[in-house]
Amino acid sequence: MKLLIAICIFVIMQDLVKIWSLVKKDLTVDLREIYAFASVFLFVVTCVFIVFKAYDQISLQIWVVTYWVILIFVSINAVLKSFKDESGSSRMYYYSLLHPLHVITAKIIYNFIFVMILAIILWLILVFFSFNPFDSILDFSLLLLCSSYGFSVVFTFVSALSQTGGNNSTLLSVLGMPLIIPILLISVKLSFANTGMLDDTSLATDFSLLLGINLLLTGICMLLFSILWKA
Repeated sequence: MKLLIAICIFVIMQDLVKIWSLVKKDLTVDLREIYAFASVFLFVVTCVFIVFKAYDQISLQIWVVTYWVILIFVSINAVLKSFKDESGSSRMYYYSLLHPLHVITAKIIYNFIFVMILAIILWLILVFFSFNPFDSILDFSLLLLCSSYGFSVVFTFVSALSQTGGNNSTLLSVLGMPLIIPILLISVKLSFANTGMLDDTSLATDFSLLLGINLLLTGICMLLFSILWKA
C-alpha cells in the first residue's frame, strides 16, 4: 500500500514538474515580448478613459457593467495568442514529449494568472478614476478568482480551436462569447449584490453554480482537447 502511494505521488510530481515547465516557458516568451502586455494595458486604460469622458457621473450600475464588459474583451486579447507557438513542427515536438493534459493544464493556469492580474489592474484603474463600489473586498476577490478561471478555461480552449482553424481570431469571439455568457451573468449579479443594489439571499447558491460551471467547463475542455490535440 505504501509503495502504491509512493508511486502515485511520484507520478503526480512528474506531471506537476512538466506543467510548471510549460508555464515558465510561456512566461519567458511573454517577458521577451513585453510589448504584448503593454498593448493590453494600454487597451484597458483607453477604454476606461473613454467611458469616463462619455459620462459626467458614473453610477453603480455603469461601474459594474463597464468593469465586466472591458474585462471580457481584455481577456480575449490576452488569451488570443495562447497557441500561436504550438503549431507545425513545435506541435509535433510537444506531441512526442507531453500528454495533452499537460499542455492544456499549463495554458489554463498561465492564462488564469494573466487574466487575474488584468482584472486587478482594471479594478485599480477604475477605483483611481472614480470610487470603489464594493462593500466586501473579500467577496469581490473570490468572485474575481472564480470568474477569471472560467474566462481562462473557455478562451484557452477556443484559442486551441482557432489555432487548428489557421489562427482565425474570429472563431475566438464567435465561439467564446456564447460559452462565457452564464459566467458573465452570474458575475454581474454577484457584483450588484456586493454593491448593495441587489438584495438576494441565494448568493451562496450563485457562487456554487459558478463553481459548478467552472468544473463542468474544465472537464469538457480536458476531454475535447485530448481529442483535438491528436487530430
